[in-house]
Amino acid sequence: MSVLQVCDLLDADDTVAAFALARFLRPAFVVRIRRVVRTSVPWLCSCDRETLCDTCGELVNTYLFDAYRKLRACARGELPVTRAGEPLRELRDLVAGLSDPAPTASLDVDEAGRQLAAYTARGSRPSGVATPATSPAEAPVADEVWLRKAWGQLVWYPTQKLDIDLVRKDAVRRGMPARPMRTLDESAARAPLAADPAADGAVRELVTGLHANVTSPLQLPSTQTRLGGSASDARAALERGLELLRRHEPQAYETLVAGPLAARGDGRLPARPAQPRPTARLDDADGLGAEVARRALRAEITAAYALGSERRTGEPPLVALLTALVDAGYGRTVDLAGRCGRLLRLDEAAARAEVARLAALAAEAGLPWLDELLTRPERAA
Repeated sequence: MSVLQVCDLLDADDTVAAFALARFLRPAFVVRIRRVVRTSVPWLCSCDRETLCDTCGELVNTYLFDAYRKLRACARGELPVTRAGEPLRELRDLVAGLSDPAPTASLDVDEAGRQLAAYTARGSRPSGVATPATSPAEAPVADEVWLRKAWGQLVWYPTQKLDIDLVRKDAVRRGMPARPMRTLDESAARAPLAADPAADGAVRELVTGLHANVTSPLQLPSTQTRLGGSASDARAALERGLELLRRHEPQAYETLVAGPLAARGDGRLPARPAQPRPTARLDDADGLGAEVARRALRAEITAAYALGSERRTGEPPLVALLTALVDAGYGRTVDLAGRCGRLLRLDEAAARAEVARLAALAAEAGLPWLDELLTRPERAA
């Protein structure tokens, strides 16, 4: 079963339809899910460039099966309806495009999958402006309006709240409730906390940070801003709030605050293993800046794989950051400082300094060289 067209997504044979759908949607789901996982819970993703990790692979398969069930129902005429009882227009048009003898319906399903993946990579919302993949001149291009509908109905909307679900599940895995604000609102401490708005806000900001596993949950910037920029006032408000929570609802205090803080080591994530840093300057008089940079990058990547990470078992955070740096160098929009802060557990200033350091090394070593090194990490040895 090698040559499949987009219209085969509605084939009467379930096997043919399943193969066609997997080849059409899998590339887009890989792009979308990797992005969401690495943004919301990066320590759960250990994908490399060729292989999906268990977390992302399971999610891709789950969403593929859901999309298959949706399209098979549509093929039987069972279209979802709006509150007014009308068939969902965008999905109806999507299905009509699959059976229409237009260029899109007859497009090779693998080529359509590549175009959809490119749309997923570049678009931000179904209504946003995005362009399909650049294809060879002889390759037909799917109608962009239809492609947008396919992306919206089959990729974007099903995964729209995936980041929230992942954060909640990770919090539950760490012993916290999925909805910590509900726990606070239903606790006996709700009324006492409400009587002290500053303390209430401080406690909620701390619990929200612990739930999201932020780097420094005891830093309360929102509370500090509300109190006029005083860190001491914010800390005092937090202490009052924690005392109220501990006194009126000790179980909630243990579940929402004490337990998570203890697991992190007094509010901090486990220290990142020390990694070697280059000692030679890139502007040494011997003119060997590129070679110095390459030796430094090889040493850091080798150490990263050897030491591993306290939160990941696959690709080390440093390697993921360098990969993002290469992508940015080739024109992809990447929040490098934000990615660095999440992966390496650094505050904003430290993250920006680390990105600047690595960018200087990468520029001196050469992006093509670094890209090949990351693709074949055994060369770092």
